Amino acid sequence: MIKPLASKIVALIDRCIHSETDHPKLERAIFVFLFLMVLFLPHSIAASQTAWILGMLFLSFRLFLKPKIQKTPLDKPLWAFALWSLVTCFFSYTPLISLDKMRSVAVFLIFYFVVNIVRSNFTATVLAFTLILSCMINVFYVPIERIIGRGVEIHGLRPDSPLSKALLMDGDTLLKANDKKIQSPEDLIEEIQKNEKTAIFFYRPDFYYTVEVNRSDLLRGESALEKLGIESWSKSHNWRSTGFYGHWTTYADVLQLIASLTFGILVTLASNLKIFSTRENHRLTKRTNSEENTENYSNSPSADLENTSYVVSKKSLFQHLLFPINYRIGFLIIAFFFAMMVFALVLSGTRAPLAGLLISTFVIVLLNKNRKIIYFSVAAGLSVILLVSIYLQQSRHTGFIDKNDDSTKYRQTVYKEAIDLWIQKPRHLLFGVGMDSIRVYATEWKLFDSGRLPIGHFHSTPIQLLVERGLPALLIWIWIIFGYSKMLLSSISNSSEMLEKGILLGIFGGMIGFLISGIFHYNLGDQEVAMIFFFLMGIGFVIKNSHPSTSKN
Repeated sequence: MIKPLASKIVALIDRCIHSETDHPKLERAIFVFLFLMVLFLPHSIAASQTAWILGMLFLSFRLFLKPKIQKTPLDKPLWAFALWSLVTCFFSYTPLISLDKMRSVAVFLIFYFVVNIVRSNFTATVLAFTLILSCMINVFYVPIERIIGRGVEIHGLRPDSPLSKALLMDGDTLLKANDKKIQSPEDLIEEIQKNEKTAIFFYRPDFYYTVEVNRSDLLRGESALEKLGIESWSKSHNWRSTGFYGHWTTYADVLQLIASLTFGILVTLASNLKIFSTRENHRLTKRTNSEENTENYSNSPSADLENTSYVVSKKSLFQHLLFPINYRIGFLIIAFFFAMMVFALVLSGTRAPLAGLLISTFVIVLLNKNRKIIYFSVAAGLSVILLVSIYLQQSRHTGFIDKNDDSTKYRQTVYKEAIDLWIQKPRHLLFGVGMDSIRVYATEWKLFDSGRLPIGHFHSTPIQLLVERGLPALLIWIWIIFGYSKMLLSSISNSSEMLEKGILLGIFGGMIGFLISGIFHYNLGDQEVAMIFFFLMGIGFVIKNSHPSTSKN
């Protein structure tokens, strides 16, 4: 039983490789590492980067044996961006720290990892759906975790409570005591009594903190509540979801990219449903029906679906993905996946990626050119905005757009400081101050409201590039985006296969959402997000390269 299964897996890998080679075992190993990287991308930076680095190592062996590198229209801007980033390191205020940050710049090599391994649309489709299906693991985990609850949410805190003396407040959720998870007040008392001082890790919207509680401050009493000086407690069900990542912003930006990819596929599937059919669909019915292998579908259970301009057999739609499935069931599954992703994104409470996804979906339906879907999407989008605004008000006590929100005020402060620092000297204008130099010189440069705000970064990709790597870095980044957009739009206009066009639409929409979110988050510097961004860039090129009419552009 094991041998036949292994043979099938090897045969599938060989189909995905889809290239003649003198070193099949090496090619298979490289593809396995690529597949593992994609599998872990929505969950773990450590696992995905390990698979990527090992895959790149094997790929370098292959290029040594067969030095043939795939050329792309993005080679010049991508390498110019990396080279300029390296140059700025030598003009940095902290050269060694900036050189160390080149590791995060190097994630653009994922693009080359993909385009030098993936040679067919079939493989690109398999990897795209692998990313979506893998993401669903954490998407299902998020609401389950929310239902179960976590930690100890304290209520009725007395002024003489040891927790009050540690500056804890009503409504705080205590999560760990001396790095051990706590599920009840009894767990907390047990840990406090073991040590003179106990480090309490807790959540207070929107931040995580650690405070120290003294054992000598415990009150007299028989129950844990009496000793802690609280009236009641409960499991917390209100926090910003992070999936398997460490921060909600990372999770939200990752979800935006993958949800956009899912929505692109969903829209192209919806275009083939009778409810969304248009006159253009009817006009093209005869042409589509005359295509090869559609006649086998005419008597299928889904024969009530209208044919569209997508030249594809509906029956073979999900056979592309290795398993046969009814078309309508497949559509409902993708719709359910997208709805769950949106729900998980809302639970992260992160507004910029939500806005990015909203604009992404609007761009996707416009490019799809189906009026009925556009009208439906606008109505659905307005409903989502209303529901999200209500949720944000209840969970974060802020609106979707709120000038009085602390995070908004934080950004207004650091944006002004960043621009002032950038224009301070000609050196800063051209080369920037160097990657991560602000962490060392924040006090000297009086950044982050002279230290009154948490020291981090400038929460904006364009501003971060300007300040750290100078104006040329931002201009080269715009060059990359322009070339990437041109490549995708050309591929979309030349694509006639349903899944192929859906993936391209999703990738383009995800890029738009990434840019929108990047105005308010430094998502290019978030390696988990950047890895998925460059992976999707590679998938987009593979599909583009399969069209003779666009491969020369």
